[in-house]
Amino acid sequence: MSTPPGFANLFSAQRPPAAAAPARPEGTAVNTQATYIGEHRVLLRNAFSLKMFVDSRDLSLTPHLILDGTWEMANTQFLRWHLKPGMHFVEVGANVGYYTLLASQCVGPRGRVIAVEANPHMAKLTRDNLEINGFSAFAEVVQAAAYSENTTLPFSCLRDHIASSSLFMTDAYARKLNDSADVITVDARRLDDIVPAGVRVDAIKIDAEGAELHCLRGAQRLLRENPEVVLMLEHSAALVSADGVTSRSALYDFCHAAGMKCYRVADQQLLESDFEALDAAGLCDIVCTRKSL
Repeated sequence: MSTPPGFANLFSAQRPPAAAAPARPEGTAVNTQATYIGEHRVLLRNAFSLKMFVDSRDLSLTPHLILDGTWEMANTQFLRWHLKPGMHFVEVGANVGYYTLLASQCVGPRGRVIAVEANPHMAKLTRDNLEINGFSAFAEVVQAAAYSENTTLPFSCLRDHIASSSLFMTDAYARKLNDSADVITVDARRLDDIVPAGVRVDAIKIDAEGAELHCLRGAQRLLRENPEVVLMLEHSAALVSADGVTSRSALYDFCHAAGMKCYRVADQQLLESDFEALDAAGLCDIVCTRKSL
């Protein structure tokens, strides 16, 4: 298995994406600010000088953004390493828009960003976050669940672990988190219908809590039209096969059949991986693409 060049030395608080800067020393505090403004909203400035509204009730993402100003550093590093001004980016499962904002900062007004989020509350926060950073002219939010067909589906919104809300949440898993879920009905749309034909897409990030394969099955035209697209996916064989019908390797097999190599996102590098390596890693983030990295 080969190892593409690393993408280290990308993180520095309040650094514009085009500037070079050394990595932040381990344990160094970032200059984040956070203020509670009422109605469960906290307004903060993250480590990249981006203003964000977050939900004070959330236990998944909010504490990290308030105290650290960052989330999932390896993914954050890769995204900022890969995206260039003028690129087009799609995020599925935008949550409060952390990656949507980073992508907007990277691609700039010559680029395009589409954020897809099924939870109406989180879609509103993402839309507001784009507005307060001045990105709304070239970034938009689609309130829907990306899926393999256009339909309506039940969607489970967790009370405390809001970032883990999903199409396939079970009561047993919610109880495991000491949480509960409200089930709402959401529009489900294919990415092939959300992104018009002929529109270039350079990167797609999907974090759909086990629905990643369903999202890709609804994006097959996009994948054909954009042979060098880079996919950033969350991979868990257990989640892929949770319906009892789909094979554990189905997500990997889909990408492999499309001619893509799969890389596990590790600390400051990508590790080319077969399914056995991904399965051994458990829940992990992967990059899949036909292009050379």
